[in-house]
Amino acid sequence: MDPKSIQSLFRFNTFANENVREGLLAADDQLLRAPIPGFWFGSLFFILTHILSGETVWLTRLREGGQARATVSVDDFASAEGLAEAWRKKDAEWEAWAAAQTAASLATTGEWRRADGKPYALQHWQVARHIAMHSTNHRGHATVAMTQLGIQHGPQDFLDQYKPIAPA
Repeated sequence: MDPKSIQSLFRFNTFANENVREGLLAADDQLLRAPIPGFWFGSLFFILTHILSGETVWLTRLREGGQARATVSVDDFASAEGLAEAWRKKDAEWEAWAAAQTAASLATTGEWRRADGKPYALQHWQVARHIAMHSTNHRGHATVAMTQLGIQHGPQDFLDQYKPIAPA
């Protein structure tokens, strides 16, 4: 696995997360925590916390091994600002982790247990790709909810993180 592809994924993850955080920080806290009919995750605040929780758990597992359960919940944050700050720090940690990876370290296999107790083994690159995809999937849920609630957010397309080349 090429470390540059993992680094690129986490630069994008930061870019896309920041574009969601802009909406998060501009919205009313009651609106963020209000139940959204028809959405499985209950509230926008919950789904954004779920993204951060996944990013937190798996980075801890990659760094420390084992069954680290460093989850976060909506109750951990009194405000959108607190969630945004913790999430920005986690983005920086993921980018630093990705920058330190080599092909050999990404090929390292870790062993964990699923929530149902069944063991499984994954290479570190698989975990990293899962997290980037997990975050993208749930940002998709979040941006639909934000649109429904009238909260603007920035672009989410991978290519939007790159500046277009000006015509000659």
